[in-house]
Amino acid sequence: MIFIKLRNIALFLCLLLPFNKLVAADITLSSQSEKVHQVIYKHPAQKDSSQMNQTLFETPDKAFYMDVVSVYCFADVCKIDTVRIYWNDIGKYQKFELKPGINLEKAKGEVFTAPDYKKLQLILKDENSPFKNISIDNIISTQQTEYGDIDAFSGATAINLDESVSIKGAVLTVYTLWHWANGGLVSMIRKITADAANSMDLIDYLANKDVEHKLFAIEQLTKRKAYDALLLESVKSQYGVESQKLKRSVISYLENAPEEVYINAIMDLFDSDNSKQRIDCLQSLIVSDTHLTVDLYQKLYRQLCHQKTYHEVDLLFTLLEKNTTFSDEQIDPLFIFLTNSNILISRRAYWFLENKNINKRQEKILKEFLKKNSEYL
Repeated sequence: MIFIKLRNIALFLCLLLPFNKLVAADITLSSQSEKVHQVIYKHPAQKDSSQMNQTLFETPDKAFYMDVVSVYCFADVCKIDTVRIYWNDIGKYQKFELKPGINLEKAKGEVFTAPDYKKLQLILKDENSPFKNISIDNIISTQQTEYGDIDAFSGATAINLDESVSIKGAVLTVYTLWHWANGGLVSMIRKITADAANSMDLIDYLANKDVEHKLFAIEQLTKRKAYDALLLESVKSQYGVESQKLKRSVISYLENAPEEVYINAIMDLFDSDNSKQRIDCLQSLIVSDTHLTVDLYQKLYRQLCHQKTYHEVDLLFTLLEKNTTFSDEQIDPLFIFLTNSNILISRRAYWFLENKNINKRQEKILKEFLKKNSEYL
């Protein structure tokens, strides 16, 4: 672990230099067919509250890039370079580039080494870097200091960071570039792509793209409340992909559908040989605000005798407990669960049945079960 006191360097690091003056001369289009997007963004390293106009470029193959400052600082005190940051079409950071002959620098003019650049790429690709939750005030103090006092960190408090998550002597540069790569510009890029995408584009994402693009497509379809038959089936089919995030996204999409669409779709997914899939559907039904009809209760009731795992039996009983009306014909078959060799299942059935209106024969069965299994109840 690196432990470095955050000392006083306000004069060294001035965060008010206008962005446009730094990089306007450096911006060159890679292709005449690129699109130019003017966006307004406030970098968290800016100490003032103003938002700045930024120029974001979109390439013909739907990638994005922007030329940004490597650090916010007095131009005559520390070296400021222009760095080109690249994202894919859904705002995922890809890489950075420097013009030939330009090198990033650490404290006291030390030039980045090849391992430093490699580490920087790894840090910028980490969307959950510690920099995500570190304020610029934790890095920079509000008191004056000499340039020679600069080290890996500076500020009013002490920060502990593992060596793998930053570069010694260049923490402010890494912080600045990480927030360019992973900050508010990401959502702006996603919005640009989403606004330009129609339903068929999103279906193509679902059919042919990676998990991140699939998640993006489902997110957009949910926002659009798009539930026509083709879209619904395209999203449901994604549950089979081996990604828990994607499975949760599919369920969330269905939960936001109109009630009838949701019920039919969730019951279609429930009709599966996959226990985890059935459990996900039952958990969704439990937490949803959907009105459970008599017909749905009947379908759930009929599923009880086919379930073999405790988790599924427990969830089904939980759902059935919402139904306050059970006939004798429905209650009686449930007593078979009391004979299950799995005490968790038989005990769950007991708790369900003890609050129901039962006849004397059934009451006797419950008492016998209680006497036999009192240590587990």
